[in-house]
Amino acid sequence: MKDETRRMLLKRQTECKQKLERVQVRYGLDEISDEVYQTTLRHLTTEMAEISRGLEEANKNLSNMSKYIDEAVAMSCKLDTLWNSGNFENRQSLQKLIFPAGVLFDKENDDYRTKNENEVFKIFRRLSASYEEEKQKRQPKLFDCRLVSDNGDPNDPESLSRPERRAYYGKALVVVRGNRESGTLTLRAEAEGLPEATLRIAVD
Repeated sequence: MKDETRRMLLKRQTECKQKLERVQVRYGLDEISDEVYQTTLRHLTTEMAEISRGLEEANKNLSNMSKYIDEAVAMSCKLDTLWNSGNFENRQSLQKLIFPAGVLFDKENDDYRTKNENEVFKIFRRLSASYEEEKQKRQPKLFDCRLVSDNGDPNDPESLSRPERRAYYGKALVVVRGNRESGTLTLRAEAEGLPEATLRIAVD
C-alpha cells in the first residue's frame, strides 16, 4: 500500500514538473500574462511542496520497514539463544510473537500444535528449508557402503561395526561392502605415530 502511494506521488511529481515547464515556455513566448503565470506558478509550487512532503514520509516508512526486516532477520537467527537466556516473561513474549494464536497441547497425539504462525518467521523457515535443500543437491553424493573392522583379538569387546579399531600385534582388518551402485570407495587409515594411508577402490 505504501509502495503504491509512493508510485502515485512520483507520477504526480513528474506531471507537475511537466506542467511547470510548459507554463514557463508559454510565459517566455509571451502567450500568457504575468498575472496568469504567477498564479499558476504559486499553485504548482504548492502542489510540488505537498508531493515532496508525501515522498519524504513514504521514504521514511520504507526505511523503517527495512530496519524492521533487518531486526526480524537478526532475531530469527538467534531464537534459541533468546529463549534459553530469557526469563518466563521474555519467553512468553517470544512465544506470542512467533505463534500469535498460542500453542496448544494435543493429548491424543502427545504433541504441541498451533493454529497460526507469524508470517515473517514462516517466510524465513521456508527460505531456510529451500536453502538447505539446494545445499544438499550441490553436495557430492557419497558412496553408500557397510564397514566391518576386526583385529583378531578374541578378547576385544569393541563392536565390529566401529570405524576405530585397536591393532592386535600390529595388525587390523577392515571389510567393506558396497551397495549395488557403482562408484569410487575411499578408505583412509590413521594411527598415532604413523603416516596416514589412503586407498581408493573402484566399484563396478
